[in-house]
Amino acid sequence: MGRGYRGTSRAACRGPRVLRAASVRALTALSLLLLIGCADRGPTQRTVQVFFLREAECEVHPVPRTVTGSSPLDFARAALELLVAGPTEEEVAAGFRSRLPDPDQIWRYRQSRLAFGQEPPYEGDELRLLEVREMEGRLLYANFSPELVAYGRGQDRVCEVIRQIEATVQQFEEYRNVSIAVNGSHRGILQP
Repeated sequence: MGRGYRGTSRAACRGPRVLRAASVRALTALSLLLLIGCADRGPTQRTVQVFFLREAECEVHPVPRTVTGSSPLDFARAALELLVAGPTEEEVAAGFRSRLPDPDQIWRYRQSRLAFGQEPPYEGDELRLLEVREMEGRLLYANFSPELVAYGRGQDRVCEVIRQIEATVQQFEEYRNVSIAVNGSHRGILQP
């Protein structure tokens, strides 16, 4: 056999280079796996609780729903959107109800205001969640469309609406409380 550099065989000379190349490939693959493992994996599914009332009760009860998101804010927004949508037919059959106004209540409230010559404080026919954002101090800002106030008032109803919204937000450890706004304003909203 021929001798290589400094008295070693060619096979022996190739060995360290092959080993070095294999090590570089292994380290590169390991680095990629670590990057993939640490990278944002995108949206995931999570079970959240949406809080509704039960027939003849004033306490809110959790109803599990599955949502998709990438952050606590996404999950909180999705839970609030489900709250706005109201209970499903199955949940209604099981005795759950919401005190947030549904399209029928919004329409009836508009008609009663018009019958007395008053303009309703909104133009739409369904409640919408307009904006959700994180605020300082673990506070979540939730801005609803003006249809949130489409009800005939009453302290019990106002308290139930607030309890449903607060309970739905406070399930997330990232948020201590919620700041409820209607059309961007906190002034005079959700008054009995």
